[in-house]
Formats: sequence, structure tokens, C-alpha cells
Amino acid sequence: HYEMVSEFYDKACQDAGATKEALKAQQKQQDRQMTTKILECYPVLANADRWLRSHTSSSIPLGTRLEIPVLCLRWTHATINRKMMFGHGEDDESIFKLVDQLQRGHIWASDINQPLDVAQHDGMFCSISNRRLTALMMYQALHRDVEVKAWCKICSSDTQKFEEANSSENKGLAIHTREGESQHWGAKLFLRGEYAAHELGMLAARHPDDIDLNNLMIRLRTRCSSKEADGCSLTLTQGSVKKMLASSRSCSARPARQRSHVWRA
Repeated sequence: HYEMVSEFYDKACQDAGATKEALKAQQKQQDRQMTTKILECYPVLANADRWLRSHTSSSIPLGTRLEIPVLCLRWTHATINRKMMFGHGEDDESIFKLVDQLQRGHIWASDINQPLDVAQHDGMFCSISNRRLTALMMYQALHRDVEVKAWCKICSSDTQKFEEANSSENKGLAIHTREGESQHWGAKLFLRGEYAAHELGMLAARHPDDIDLNNLMIRLRTRCSSKEADGCSLTLTQGSVKKMLASSRSCSARPARQRSHVWRA
């Protein structure tokens, strides 16, 4: 009886082992098929994978300039500028303008001469230039069949600048936007009324002695848009018209003098 039980046991173990190996082979086949399907949907992933395999085994010398596929780069910051705008403390162009220029073919990714500062950190390529990387990532998302590369300059991760920037909580795979409104040169990009009022205000500041323009600014207001629930448009107030006309006559009776006017967006 012992020999019979032992024989049955060995046979069961062999069958179990064979079944396990068969399941492993089946899983590998499914994984290969899955990878093939993913690459069919996003062909440039294969290029990014090849680039990473050939560049992560050793450190690239500091100061080296080279093109890196944007899919191989990670963000360092946890959040991006609340205005989604370039410039450090000063008004500048919208990040979305760069995306639009790339999308329309007005410029190419390789035309961006200022390289992204990139540090090798924990086996990853971490970009400190988060705003340009954001624009390039947006453009790459619209072109899954074309590899988008960015000129980069390898910098050290052992610096105060990198330590302060390296706040990502998801290993640089995503970046969030701080609370605020997207802007272009200080004007709110998606609030049409406020954008137009901002530009008119800047115009009035450049022409402080233009009576008609200043009277227009007195009456100018923004209101909720009838076209978009979260938007705004411009309107003119009907109140204080007599005061406005009186002010106009008074101003025309006096010689013009220089006045300072500061428009605050």
C-alpha cells in the first residue's frame, strides 16, 4: 500500500508541476500579446524603453547636452505654476501657447534651444524644467506615433536647487496645478471678459489723456457669460452717465496734463 500511495503522490506532484509550468507559459504568452497590443496603441513606448535600457546602466557626465525622449523624463515638482505660465515671478507667455505652436508646426521640439535641466536620481531622469516638460508631454500625448525628444543638460542631483525642487509624491509620473487661473501675459486666458478688460486697461494706462478711452473704462464691467456657465463677458453700465458727461466737459475745458494710471488685473 505504501508503494501505491507513494506512486500516486509522485504522479500528482508531476502533474501539478506540469500544470504550473503550463500556466507560466500561458501567462508569458498573454503578457507578450498584451505588450504587443499596448505598443500598437502607443508605438513610441518601444523607443523610450530602448533609450532607457541603454542609458540607465551608467551615469552620464555632468554638463552633457543630449536629446532625451520626453517619455523617459520625470517631473521633480509636485505642482506647477498656478497661472500655467512661463516666467519666474513676472508675467510671461502661457504654457498652452507653446503646445499650440508645436501642434501647428510653427516650431519643433528641437527648436527649443534652452535645454531642460535634468538630473539622474535613483535610476530616473528627473527634469527640473517642469513647465517646458509639461508642454512637451502634452504634445507627445497628441502624437503617439512620433517620438518627441527634448534637448537636455545633465546636472547634479546633489544640489540645494534639486533638493528643493524634488517634491513629487508619485516618482515624477504626474504633476498637479496649483489653485488659480491660467493666464497669458497676466491676463486670464479662459475668462474672455476679464482678458479683454485687462488689455483695455493696459491700453488706457498707455494713453492716460484719452478722454473717450478713460470714460469707456469708467463704464466697463464684466458680467457672467450667457454662452458659458463659468465664463464672463463685457458690458457697459448705464448708471452715472451724467457724471461721466460732466467729467468729460470738465476735462476738455482743462489743459491736458500727465497722469499716472496703474491697471491691476
